[in-house]
Amino acid sequence: EGGNYPPQHPELAGTRLTYPFLVDMVSALLVRAGASLQAALFWPNLLLALALVVLLYHWSRLLTGDRLAAAFVPVIVLFSGGFGWTLLRGELPAAGSTWEWLSRLPHNYTIAPDGGLRWGNALTTLLVPQRSLLLGLPLSLVVWTWWWRALGRETDEARRTRLMAGAGVVAGLLPLSHAHSFALALALGAVLALLFRRGRTWAAFFVPALALAAPQLAWSARGSALETSAFLGWHFGWDRSQANPVWFWLYNTGVFIPLLLVALALHRRLLPPPLLRFYLPFTLCFVAPNLLRLSPWIWDNIKFLFYWYVASAPLVALVLARLARGPLLARAAAAALLLALVLAGALDVWRVASGAVAHVIFDSEAMAFAREMARATAPRSVIAASPAYNSPVLLSGRPGVLGYTGHIWSQGLNAGRREQDLARFYAGQLDPA
Repeated sequence: EGGNYPPQHPELAGTRLTYPFLVDMVSALLVRAGASLQAALFWPNLLLALALVVLLYHWSRLLTGDRLAAAFVPVIVLFSGGFGWTLLRGELPAAGSTWEWLSRLPHNYTIAPDGGLRWGNALTTLLVPQRSLLLGLPLSLVVWTWWWRALGRETDEARRTRLMAGAGVVAGLLPLSHAHSFALALALGAVLALLFRRGRTWAAFFVPALALAAPQLAWSARGSALETSAFLGWHFGWDRSQANPVWFWLYNTGVFIPLLLVALALHRRLLPPPLLRFYLPFTLCFVAPNLLRLSPWIWDNIKFLFYWYVASAPLVALVLARLARGPLLARAAAAALLLALVLAGALDVWRVASGAVAHVIFDSEAMAFAREMARATAPRSVIAASPAYNSPVLLSGRPGVLGYTGHIWSQGLNAGRREQDLARFYAGQLDPA
């Protein structure tokens, strides 16, 4: 609407938009083609979510060689959660009608501002609200799948090189799709290259990946207000506050880590020979975010932690699949463990799907005001407005002098004196000079 391409930051006019914007550009193209804003957001999300399910199954099937385990993986990932469902013990007895209680669930069961739950369900806290992840994760799964085919299955050198080159091309598309995924692709690839020493094969990956990524990174860096120092520092235990780290992770991920440890302990019986070596670099996606702050807002470390969860899910699912093929007691244990893994996440997804919670950012009046703003101002106009997370300026296509400062800070941007200047402007004290 504002001719804002190449895009400058909508909440920090005059600076380059470094946030990965490709999935939003797809929605913008749909709006310009005549789609409603709701449809332009919903349909790409739905298609990417369906692609994610297929890719999770396909990758897990290749990795484990077990169809049942592969079928478990999308369920475990999309309904991720921990032991938050144990809160039901104190709520159900006082609920009266169970169905009435289910129709108006009072709170989330995977994430809370206090009380120790910080993991969050994949759908409700990550994939839908943070749409760039919904593009970056499927692309990453393509890279991982071709890595595994090249390193763990393929014996022909020429085909192995072609697979790695294809993985490199896909990885090279990631910087403007999802920057965290690109950083992880390079880091994981580097560690795998040390574990699987095939120099020419890895050159086939890194050369196209870096060649395609370099122009995107150079473009993003030019005119950026990003402060890279805000993205790295020591911070032990992620977002656990004062909680015991062992208790914190058990409470947040439930039986996931114990089942993962079982899979690793029994790897000689459960896993294909090269799989443990292939999996090891992904453990760094758990270790590093528990030792370092990798984003200005510590909770954003989940963008790396979640990749550990996705990579570990096939191993957890393989343990469940082996139990499910056992005697009656083992099958009952598999069902109980799977329920324990997904119940908290399913409650959070149901809470949204049933309409028990409605998180409105822009109401109809805000959308009408944004349309009027777009009509009354010229494209590329810069708007001074109060820095609010739900400012109608964001829907007008016009960049703002300063948007919500929480967004600016969490993205590691330096707004300079804009907040003070804006306050003086509203007080009538800003010198025009």
